[in-house]
Amino acid sequence: MSKISFYVTGHGHGHARRSAELIKALIDLRPDLQIFVRTNAPSEIFDKIPRTLTLRPPPGFDPGAIEDDILTINPEETVRAMKDSIRGAEHFVQREAASARGQKISLIITDISFLAAEVAAAAGLPGVGFSNFCWDWIIEPFVKEDPEGPELLHRIHRCYSKLNLFLKLPFSHPIELPAKIVNTPLIAQRSTRSKTDVLEACGIAADDSRPRVVVGLRSGVAAAALRRAASELSEVLFFSPGADEKDSPENIQSLSNVPHVSFADLLSVSDAVVAKLGFGILADCIVARTRLLYPPRLNFREDEITEQTAGPLLPLRAISREDFVEGRWSHALRELLSMKVPEKAPPSDGANFCAKRILEMME
Repeated sequence: MSKISFYVTGHGHGHARRSAELIKALIDLRPDLQIFVRTNAPSEIFDKIPRTLTLRPPPGFDPGAIEDDILTINPEETVRAMKDSIRGAEHFVQREAASARGQKISLIITDISFLAAEVAAAAGLPGVGFSNFCWDWIIEPFVKEDPEGPELLHRIHRCYSKLNLFLKLPFSHPIELPAKIVNTPLIAQRSTRSKTDVLEACGIAADDSRPRVVVGLRSGVAAAALRRAASELSEVLFFSPGADEKDSPENIQSLSNVPHVSFADLLSVSDAVVAKLGFGILADCIVARTRLLYPPRLNFREDEITEQTAGPLLPLRAISREDFVEGRWSHALRELLSMKVPEKAPPSDGANFCAKRILEMME
């Protein structure tokens, strides 16, 4: 039996969801594989995948970005956490490398913990990077005035330089590493159910012609903001995971009691989603042909690239943070719903594409 250790950052859920798609593809191609996922992301993202075991990494191993809220990265705390992680690197790396050797791991994948690349090298194993960014690039603007900044960036980059292969996802910044760098197609979750089936599960009549909009932010939106948006957009039906059915207007459909409908299912029957501009949600929207309304995020460096490269693939519309928080969505959302969706989506077989290249390294 071959074994893979997969380190997945807990920064947001997009990394975990796309990594889960890759794991599914690996298992489909090689049913004999055992995958050990090391992550601080919710374990339920991986729990139903066969031959996959979710484990927590050591505290401090993978700090990711420290957020004040889902739209704001705290630069000072993020840099502090990464410095602490580097200080503990020798202990972390040797412990994880010994564990990998003991478990007879064949290969290590990382999305995109820099210390995981060092673990692979210390254990004498092939290392694969899998991401649309590296952390040294993300934090570069945060350390311009920090005397220790250049050394921190160099140290993180040196970790990534120990990888053997880097699978570079779309919407990526330029990445320069000694590793072989391979550009990949999109990786996205997609619904396998008919629209009629999904609508019936949500309690929506098939002939209900109202535009449907998913409220897709991880922690939802304030109830008052959603009620205001719904009242100003009476012609729109909103899908909301956390809405209180008792207090909700008629055009807000609560999904709190619809456990068997996935987010991909909702996108497949919706005209737009209100969410942040993360890789995962954007990829899912492109595949489902679902428009995206988003409030800008602060200190998320990748968003500028994402806006530029994804714009031609899907109707995107920004809304100010103030209007988003207050529920003043009507003008932006009506404008977005009037925008034409491109007829063809780009290739989205990235999970299978990446799985094949990883398995080639294990032959």
